[in-house]
Amino acid sequence: MIILLVVALNEFHDDGNIDIGSSMQTAFKVISECLKEMDGYEFDLEERRHREEQIFSNEWWKDPNIGDAGLAGFKLWLPIRKI
Repeated sequence: MIILLVVALNEFHDDGNIDIGSSMQTAFKVISECLKEMDGYEFDLEERRHREEQIFSNEWWKDPNIGDAGLAGFKLWLPIRKI
């Protein structure tokens, strides 16, 4: 059984566009701290390291050329297992 721990944290550049790299780092830190506090779970990174979900705005679907300005959100999915 695979359990996925999901964190949605959105950090932004000064211009208002989402910063995917910073969001991933912060989300991983939050999940790591959570696992330290939870008893009996650890990361299960053997088969798949992570999944990321990038959420696009309606504007991006109308004009994908807007690039990062069309990103509306981000979720980081990390597999964990009971030990």
